[in-house]
Amino acid sequence: MSARALKNPARNFSTLELPLVTVKAERLVRISSYESGEPHFGRTASHRFDDARREYGTSYFGLSLATAVAESLLHDLEPVGTRYHVAADEVKRRFIHRFDGKDLALADLTGQSMNILGAHAGLFGTANYSIPMRWSRAIYTHPADVDGILYVSRMMAPHLAVVLFDRGGSIGLTQRKPSSALASWRWPRDAYSATDRRAPPPVPRFWLTVWSLTVYAKAKLALAPVLTDTKLGNL
Repeated sequence: MSARALKNPARNFSTLELPLVTVKAERLVRISSYESGEPHFGRTASHRFDDARREYGTSYFGLSLATAVAESLLHDLEPVGTRYHVAADEVKRRFIHRFDGKDLALADLTGQSMNILGAHAGLFGTANYSIPMRWSRAIYTHPADVDGILYVSRMMAPHLAVVLFDRGGSIGLTQRKPSSALASWRWPRDAYSATDRRAPPPVPRFWLTVWSLTVYAKAKLALAPVLTDTKLGNL
């Protein structure tokens, strides 16, 4: 028996009852290179649930800090063994954002709710975004007028992620201030490369395990203010 192919939304999708879930705004965690002006809604048509026509913007979040890090900092990286090798500059230029606001009404694209709509896990697992983008538009234009989509993180399954639609300010999210830098670096004099102890590396780097996201102790990295000195904890 051949595997069930990932398909576009049904032609009568707008007439289907959309499974909904409510998520509190304070649960959203976003990692970005913007220190202010969040949530930023992009129209690049380059991410999973973006609008291919660039008629509406999207903004992506995790429901935990670990998921937000995996879906941003680690998204385009390949693990080396069972760890990720990340340039320090890539961490230092990013910020942790939290939000306040009204409860969010989201289309539930997880588990049974996703299945009954005609989709499956390939929706968040495929590296080809053309079909997920069509699902995004079908949900955006659905009469339910939802704020966005709840889906399973490709990088941290089964943990959940959220994409919100820009509906001209109707989301009502307020960025908590001040935002926190993702990392504060304290490099001791003996913090050398793991492969060359004769001199410090030209670009400081640290290692993250794939699943627990614990920081490689050699780097002696201090993540502030919500993380311990050697472990990337869940928020």
